[in-house]
Amino acid sequence: SVIIPVYKNTNFLKEALNSLIAQTYKNFEVIIVNDGSPDFENIKKIINFFVKKKLNIKLFNFKKNRGVSAALNKAIQQSKGKYISWLSHDDLYHRDKLKKQMNVLKNNSIKICFSNFFLINSKKKVIKKININNSVFEPRHFILFRDKYNFCSALINKIIFKKVGLFDLKKKHTQDYDLLFKIL
Repeated sequence: SVIIPVYKNTNFLKEALNSLIAQTYKNFEVIIVNDGSPDFENIKKIINFFVKKKLNIKLFNFKKNRGVSAALNKAIQQSKGKYISWLSHDDLYHRDKLKKQMNVLKNNSIKICFSNFFLINSKKKVIKKININNSVFEPRHFILFRDKYNFCSALINKIIFKKVGLFDLKKKHTQDYDLLFKIL
C-alpha cells in the first residue's frame, strides 16, 4: 500500500502519481488522504485521470486540516497491503523502488527496508544523493547524528505499526522522527 497525504500544492500530485504508474512492481494500492486541502475538486480530477490509467486509488477526505499524522494514520488504517510505503505528494519514486524493496523484504527476515534517495530541486535537478550505507553506527544510533533515513524511502511491514503504534497526533513537525525512533 502506497499512502499519500495531500495538503495544498496539489500541482505536484500528478508527478507523484506518474512515478507510481512507472513502477516496475505493479501489485499495489494507492491510498490518498486529502488533509482538508481547499483543492479537493482538483485532487479528485487528478485521481480520476490516474484511475483511468488503471492505478488502484482510494481517496479519503478530511473536511478540515488535521495534520499529516492524522492523514498518514487514516491511510495506514485503511490499507489492505502487507507493506506500507509513504509517498509525499511532492516526492517521486524511482521506477524500481517498490520492486527492489519487495525483493529485499521477501528474501530476508527483516520488516523494514530503507533506500538511498536524491534531494532534487523544482526543476528535478539532483542537488544531493543521500547514501544510507555510509554509516559507522547501527541505524538506531545513527539517526541521532545524521538525517539519512527518510520515511518516504522506506517500505515497512504493516505488522510494525501494530507493534509500535501509529504516528503521534501531537507531533506536528517531528512525527516521522518520533515513530522512526520507536521502530528502530
